[in-house]
Amino acid sequence: MCVLSEFEPGWRDVWEVQQLGGYEASYRVVEEAGDRVLRVDAVSSATALVRHIELSRVATTISWRWKVASSLEGNTRELMRAGDDYAARLFVIFGEDGLRADTRALCYVWAGTRAIGSLYRSPVVEGVTTVVLQSGDELAGVWVGESRDFAADYRQAFSREPERVGAIALMVDTDDTGRRATAWYDSIVIR
Repeated sequence: MCVLSEFEPGWRDVWEVQQLGGYEASYRVVEEAGDRVLRVDAVSSATALVRHIELSRVATTISWRWKVASSLEGNTRELMRAGDDYAARLFVIFGEDGLRADTRALCYVWAGTRAIGSLYRSPVVEGVTTVVLQSGDELAGVWVGESRDFAADYRQAFSREPERVGAIALMVDTDDTGRRATAWYDSIVIR
């Protein structure tokens, strides 16, 4: 088991901000119900928080908790470059580097309109497959726990065995729609 972050003091030493477009999002740790969680506020932003990792053994599952203030409900262009924005994203990045034009990754999202369970290629980066885990505002403001067998998701998305996981990235993405969004993340664990 590899605990990637409980966002304790020193978390900034292991996570790096990667500017991808728009304005920089605000990343800060806040206390909520006695727990330290990451809060991300974004306005017209495409900034990722990346954690490079080296796993000593093969991992196949990732779990985390997240919530959003609201989804980007009404964004009907999620499958197009001009609308490729989500209130919350968690990337499992395969290989050595972070988010780049040739990245191969799974991107788990909290969508605005796409159906839960949808799986499709990113309109921006060909090697990224988007997997919709939550959608709309029904659970906005509520912590939702997720657990994914990313090895199985990878095989479904790319029709081959996964490479080694090299990084995890968190993102609140609003640069294409110019909207405002807030998300929280906690308890990110790879098994």
